[in-house]
Order: sequence, then structure tokens, then C-alpha cells
Amino acid sequence: MTEARRSSALSAAIISEKRKISNKSAQPHCCPLQSPIMFLTAWIEGLTSHMVKKAQVELGETPEVRKKAVQELTKLLNAEPNLKPRLEEKFLIRYLRAKKYNVSKAYKSLICYYYFKSNYDGIFTNFKPSQLKHVLDMNCVSLLPLRNRDGASIGVLRLGNFDPSIASGEELIATCLLCAEIGTDNEATIVCGSICVLDMQGFTFKKMLHFSSFNLISLFVASLQDCVACRVKSLHVVNEPFYCTQVFKIAKNSCTRN
Repeated sequence: MTEARRSSALSAAIISEKRKISNKSAQPHCCPLQSPIMFLTAWIEGLTSHMVKKAQVELGETPEVRKKAVQELTKLLNAEPNLKPRLEEKFLIRYLRAKKYNVSKAYKSLICYYYFKSNYDGIFTNFKPSQLKHVLDMNCVSLLPLRNRDGASIGVLRLGNFDPSIASGEELIATCLLCAEIGTDNEATIVCGSICVLDMQGFTFKKMLHFSSFNLISLFVASLQDCVACRVKSLHVVNEPFYCTQVFKIAKNSCTRN
């Protein structure tokens, strides 16, 4: 084959591939949930049209389901003796969405929430951000400014930044729970879920000893999965030291199968 023919054949092949790529990208997605949500801010107000569809498909949310579930949950909470629950719809919707509109599960989660707040008042709960400023200033707990392509928020816990001479392990856990509760006030975070990144760079053996208590770890895990209205989509551990294996075993044993 002459050089001219080779060049012509190569050009034709390139044009053909470009047409294939162009046609493929022009084809509509077979499912609306395949459309990515790129670079949305973590503190987006309300829900995008994609998120509304996501709530319908993944959580079973419709106006009718929502209204009925709120009424049922309100009735159950009002029937609880010695309980003065928050009954505003926005707050109840947090738990209903987190439990995919299973009213019974949402009710149990709320009861755990009030039990935990009452029994660990001043230890893990009922803090103002100003009361935990010394922990927040360590930059142990942070929320990335942008969401991932599916709309999930991304929280990072940098245990290496924790300074046990400034704060206790209980105070760090209280800070995590406070940030989680503030985060779940955002509709998009409940609908799209959260991704947790545990960065253990600089987490020394001495620091680990402040979290090696079985009760401390178990309470933290239980509070996150049973009391806070969050949907954790995945947990990623990076820079893990070899001596943290036992701590993770305790945490894993405290988790539900999901």
C-alpha cells in the first residue's frame, strides 16, 4: 500500500471512530438516575430534579407516601408518655427518608435518638458548636466543599490531628455527632447519602489508647447507625497503622450487616 493510501485509510478510520463516539454520547440514558451530579456544593439548598427522582426511586418517596408517613409517625410519637418530641415535618422527614419511609424503623430510630440525648447529656450530646470550638479548631472533622458525582456529601475525620492534651476522646465523638446532626439538616445529604473518609495519618499508638475502650467505640457506632438520620453509603480508611486492627474489629462488631 502506498503512503498516500495508508494516510487516507488512517484518516477514514479516525473519522469513523469520531462518528461512533459522537453517536454514543448523543444517545439518551436509559435511566434518569444514570445522569451524574457533578461538583454540587455540599450545602446546596433543596433538591435538584435528579435528586427528587432519586428520592422516588431509591426511597419510595411520593407526596402521598410522605404525607401519610408523617401523620403516622406523629401519632406514634404523641402516644409516647413523658416525651416532648420535635414534630415539625422537616425534622420527621429526615428519619423517614433515612429509613426509606418505613415508619416503624423511623419511630424506633427517633426513640433511640431521644434516649441517647437524655442519657448522655453533656457527654456526647446537647453541645453547642461554641462549646466544642477547641475540638473544631483541630480540624479533625471536616466536610469537603463539593459532593461526589452521585450527590453524596463527603465527610473526613482526620484522627492524626486529634490532640489528647486539649480534648478528650468523648469530646471528639461529641463533635462528630454534632457535625453529623448539622449535616443531616440538609435535604440533599439525606436523599443522596454520605461518604465517610477516615484518615489515620499521624494517629499514633498513644492517641489510639484514648479510643480503645469497647464501650466508647460501641456507643459511637450505635449512635451513628441508630440515632442519627444519616445514610452512610461507604466508609474509606486511609493511612491505617497496623496497631489499629483491634479498634476496627470492635467497631465492626458493633455495626449492623448493612
